[in-house]
Amino acid sequence: SDAIDLLYIHGSLSTFNKSKLESFARHTAMNFSCAVLLTALHLSLHGDVKIYNWSKLENSISLLESKSERMLSYTHVAALYVWKMFYPFNLSYDWGWPCVNHVTAITDFRNLGTALLAMS
Repeated sequence: SDAIDLLYIHGSLSTFNKSKLESFARHTAMNFSCAVLLTALHLSLHGDVKIYNWSKLENSISLLESKSERMLSYTHVAALYVWKMFYPFNLSYDWGWPCVNHVTAITDFRNLGTALLAMS
């Protein structure tokens, strides 16, 4: 509040209403505090397990050894989902393992779709 008063006195806030700025600052602080509290509550519900251990049937990409293979596979899946939004053919309610094969090399032709999506 003192900083806002100083800015207001020096004319820096001449286009703003002082009460609106204080209200905005109060709401921003409240939203940030609520987000921190909800995150802390959510993490406290996990107990000793802070990171979920995925099984092969839930997320086979997360179990790949190479970081580059994981990155290529995740970006391919994202590009595939965008493609499905524009061309909804051959849809499935469960795109689980092994519906989408892993991308293991940068030279894989499926990376062209990913590159086109990144450039768009």
